[in-house]
Amino acid sequence: MTSINDWPFPELDDKYNAADYSWREISIEIFDYLLDCVPPARMQGNAFAVGEAWKFDDQGYSIHAVCCVVQDRYFCRNMRLANFDPELITMEVEAKVFGL
Repeated sequence: MTSINDWPFPELDDKYNAADYSWREISIEIFDYLLDCVPPARMQGNAFAVGEAWKFDDQGYSIHAVCCVVQDRYFCRNMRLANFDPELITMEVEAKVFGL
């Protein structure tokens, strides 16, 4: 079982490559590191996109690790930077993780 303290990228990369776009809970320490390692590509409300793209998809969109805080818990997943929308991200995490 994966711990929130485990480095998330191998799992995030594998999930994205398998078309699994679920959110992965991470620790506050990993969240803070990702926020501070390079300036965010996007930052708004309770979410940010890590400043460096992980890769580009077959349509040329940049794929970034996106992190958010929902109900005092920290989450991350890879997604197209073009789809960065903190309101939708929050609603998705609340629905899929918290069942709201």
